[in-house]
Amino acid sequence: MVNRFMRKIILKTLKKVGVVIVCLSVFTCQPNQKLSRQHEGVFFIDIDLSQELEILSSEIFKSVKTIILETRNESLIAHISEMQVFENRIFILDVIGRALLVFDTEGRFIRRIGGLGRGPGEYRNISDFTIDPVNSRILVAADGTIIQYNTDGEFIKSVRPENGIHFSFIQYFDEKIFVANRQPKENENLLYLIDVDTGKILDGFFDLEEDNLGWDGWTSSLVFFSRLYGTPKYMRKFMNVVWTLDDMTPYITFPSENFPNKSQLEEIKKLDIVEQSSRISLLPKISALTSFMETESTIMFTYLKSLQYNNLLYKKEEGKFFNVTFTNDLLHNGGHIHFLKCRDEKGNFYEFIGMEEFVHYRDALVNDLDKREQLLTLSDEANPIIFYYEVNDAK
Repeated sequence: MVNRFMRKIILKTLKKVGVVIVCLSVFTCQPNQKLSRQHEGVFFIDIDLSQELEILSSEIFKSVKTIILETRNESLIAHISEMQVFENRIFILDVIGRALLVFDTEGRFIRRIGGLGRGPGEYRNISDFTIDPVNSRILVAADGTIIQYNTDGEFIKSVRPENGIHFSFIQYFDEKIFVANRQPKENENLLYLIDVDTGKILDGFFDLEEDNLGWDGWTSSLVFFSRLYGTPKYMRKFMNVVWTLDDMTPYITFPSENFPNKSQLEEIKKLDIVEQSSRISLLPKISALTSFMETESTIMFTYLKSLQYNNLLYKKEEGKFFNVTFTNDLLHNGGHIHFLKCRDEKGNFYEFIGMEEFVHYRDALVNDLDKREQLLTLSDEANPIIFYYEVNDAK
């Protein structure tokens, strides 16, 4: 059933484009419907009806470049949690290592942004960051505070949002700052618009019960996608809509059957945190998106279902979508592309692979891969490797 908030949003959107007839039943797709439909920029995708497709990475990408991140004591990365590329620099968030590091696009280490501590510009824990390209600022979510730096890492100021919002994720867009509530309480919104200079709440979006099945559990899953170039998207764990931040309208909707229902989540909420995670992983349902990438002709995203990462490819012109098995013929003889984290201003993508995974197919690297000899000699303790994919239909 379509909730009241979504009805209001859809009607508002369709009125803007002059659509007179509205069919709200599109959110409860039946098996005999088409595989996908597009209405005024809104894509409807029923993953359960997707076709299987084996595809070569060279069908989407025309080349791959290797970036070996410099590994030294001050630049060690435990895990890449998030990554953005801006002004020929790669900004890497390591939540486990509690650091935001900067490398150039050749992999040379430049600096850390901020550091551990309680002083100005320091933090104890860091959970997310976003880049304001207009004012050349880095905005960091840390310890319930928005910390601002310039892109050279110099501290500007800290602001704490009013009402003590417990947020973990932050997104800049169009001179606005959005923060995502980490563990929403009753009567709290899931997403807030914040005045970055004062911390004042300017607006709130999405209702816990109506838009997220009442799930108030803490989430470590990404909630913002397409973050720096293009229009950012928002989707919280168990939410069956990908929203655009420009006008808070649906961009992609999934039939609710693809996700757990409210009664299933109510039962899971009665368990302790460890058991909750285990029970969720066993559900044959989507729990979260882990990546979301878009080109002129395709939408690609990875979703987690029953402890399995699944790649979905949507072909816009054909109006069809596929569960994809990749053969990465540009990199190695087999395997997947799971960790496409961000794109640059040209529309090309960056993937990271940790050494714990890379060692399993290091010997299968294609012969003409650049820096192949260096890759073969890397220590198992080296930083994650980044691969830069140039898209066939990039600018």
